[in-house]
Amino acid sequence: MKLWKRMLSVCLCVLFLCGAASLSAHAEVYSGTCGDSLTWTLYTSSGILMIEGTGGMQSYTSTSQTPWSSYADLIQEVAVNDGVTSLSLDAFSGCKNLTTYSVGDDNTHYSADESGVLFDKTQTKLLRYPVGAVQTSYIVPQTVTSIDARAFYECAALSSVTLP
Repeated sequence: MKLWKRMLSVCLCVLFLCGAASLSAHAEVYSGTCGDSLTWTLYTSSGILMIEGTGGMQSYTSTSQTPWSSYADLIQEVAVNDGVTSLSLDAFSGCKNLTTYSVGDDNTHYSADESGVLFDKTQTKLLRYPVGAVQTSYIVPQTVTSIDARAFYECAALSSVTLP
């Protein structure tokens, strides 16, 4: 009986350790800089890429030039914090699983709508539709007066855009 209890205890310990190792392998965090006073942090467990700090982002002409390019397929959301004043919009074009942009309420340069679409603060300019969004149609808000030339670039699921 004692041998059986010891074996059970050992098995439970091994299972616990394997489970903990498995969880930590999937919950990695990557980070770095993306501007003079901006940092990026990717939380792989949630797929959130946080852009934090103050000021503008370094200019990138494609995702392959970004410091998070190796992890682009893991990115599901780009979260822009309050102090961010400029983004290199093409930095996210290769993030095929990106389904939403979110912006801090006190950000003075950017905003996002309930569909996760990125706008300027006043929502008069539509900047980027998330390339990995699964919706097949999108209705542009009445406030929009201009749309960035690459706003819908590589949005494979999107088949219909209704303009105001």
